[in-house]
Amino acid sequence: MIDSPRRGPAILALIVLVVLPVARADEEGEPFRPEADRHGVLELPADRAILLGDRLRLAGEPATVVDWASTTELVRWDFELEHPGAFVVVVEYAAPAGRGGAVVRVVSNDQVREAPVHATGSPTRFMPQPMKGVIRLPGGRNRLEVRAVEAPGGLVMNLRRVRLVPANANANDIDNANK
Repeated sequence: MIDSPRRGPAILALIVLVVLPVARADEEGEPFRPEADRHGVLELPADRAILLGDRLRLAGEPATVVDWASTTELVRWDFELEHPGAFVVVVEYAAPAGRGGAVVRVVSNDQVREAPVHATGSPTRFMPQPMKGVIRLPGGRNRLEVRAVEAPGGLVMNLRRVRLVPANANANDIDNANK
């Protein structure tokens, strides 16, 4: 008689890893249509951006562009507006204490706005930075890019989103858009 070992219940573990692709320059898709909030503010969230750079990636919830360290990298949104409009661009970002000093440029339809990046005290403490001036966007397809002009110390910022605030909004609407 051959003695066979007893077998207990088999445990099968299945781990499913879902990897969401980050759009890259070679993955051109249809532009999305941001919906205006009750103040008419349009949001361009990080997870709808096209990341152009070797190190740029999305992390966290809500998604944030992190590891931005070079002036050769940029973040871009292709989107569609139902109606033309004039907007103040508000960039929401974080930069660790002592790591401010970068300068970012927002470009859309040959319109350029620049602003400094100030340290917010933490890589997860996000602050709104309104860009000076107004950009005018036509109805239909649009493209907006955020680029680093200067990246001292190899850090630009962590970018959560860009908001387009109607230029005719009052200061309270802009403050509410930043919340």
